[in-house]
Amino acid sequence: MTVSYHHQLASLSSLVNFRVLFRWKGSVWKLIYKELLVWTILFLAISFIYRSDYFLNAKQKIIFGNLAYYFDTRLEYIPITFILGFFVDTILSRWSNIITNMGYIESYALFISNCIHGNNENAKQLRQTLMRYLCLTQIFIFRDISIQVQKRFPTIDSLIDAGILLKNEKEKLDLIKFQYNNYWVPIRWIHAIALKARKQEIITSDLLYWKLCAETDKFRHSLQLLCNYDWVPIPLVYSQVVFLAVYVHFLICLISQQFIVGDNSHTSYLDLIVPVMTMIQFIFFIGWLKVAQALLNPFGDDDDDFECNYLIDKNLAQSFCIADNYDRVPDIQPDLFWQSQKVLSTSSNTFLNGSTVSKITCFFRLDHFEEPINRPSIQLEQYNKSKIDYFVLPNLNKNNKMEITRL
Repeated sequence: MTVSYHHQLASLSSLVNFRVLFRWKGSVWKLIYKELLVWTILFLAISFIYRSDYFLNAKQKIIFGNLAYYFDTRLEYIPITFILGFFVDTILSRWSNIITNMGYIESYALFISNCIHGNNENAKQLRQTLMRYLCLTQIFIFRDISIQVQKRFPTIDSLIDAGILLKNEKEKLDLIKFQYNNYWVPIRWIHAIALKARKQEIITSDLLYWKLCAETDKFRHSLQLLCNYDWVPIPLVYSQVVFLAVYVHFLICLISQQFIVGDNSHTSYLDLIVPVMTMIQFIFFIGWLKVAQALLNPFGDDDDDFECNYLIDKNLAQSFCIADNYDRVPDIQPDLFWQSQKVLSTSSNTFLNGSTVSKITCFFRLDHFEEPINRPSIQLEQYNKSKIDYFVLPNLNKNNKMEITRL
């Protein structure tokens, strides 16, 4: 469930960073507070044992002080910064490739609508079926790699209940006796249906048929990369080395950062009882490690993991909408800039010809619901101060003021 915070960074006010810093959901505080609390309690417990005459005698305290000095002078032997930096960089590269290849269906749905024309039931059903098969392929893969989708669609029958898979299609799947995954089956159905449509002249040329199959394979290839990343993770030994280095470092700090009292003291700094600077270091390094853990498997159920269920719903809704509205376009009419050289300036609030600019209120609406839903966009500072959005437009007369609508 991705945590969105970009709208809080829309301005450069001095309090913006503090608003983001003290958020809880998806924050570093939520990830490390338990470990920081346990580490601090252990540190104070060791400090109490060392300072108390009840647990250690004078000779034992000297040995403890020498041990703390030994650990402190050799703590830098663990190259924790280098190890963590390289590890996070490697994981971030994988994470970027994963999010790029999640399977966004808009381009493929638009191309299918461009290949298969017609408003009759056969053409509409053909377009919708091909797009549903693309989404079905995505769901098959997400069911194996995403915990969220596994919970939503635990069985094939749950796909039938959701209407994504038909009973006759499940029967065809059951006939395929295959020991490996059958992600490829809906893609093969798409190729077969497209070939049939080409023979029936529904797809009007071999080039369109070939391109449709190529685009389908491109979609499959993107999803195949997700399977590859899930199949071959970063070597376990690498992750173990990084995690071990970080946690061993702070286990050693439990002793090395103790304030040594008496004649055996090797330090002259202030005794703060609580190791403030080491705790700050703990927040940074353990937080850095938690970043790596969050990026290592973004298909989990944490705050910052990918919203796979949302992507499935969006792909289904958008593909079906594209299938139904492929030829519903507005009539071509002269716009405000017809035979006019006035254009909006991109660097100031004036037109290039020197005219002034005014602000008029406009908003987005979704009219296909029973009740219109206003959807603000992030445009100006007024976004944080008002529920109404603003655009910068030129001085217009009443006839030219337009309500901007997004279907």
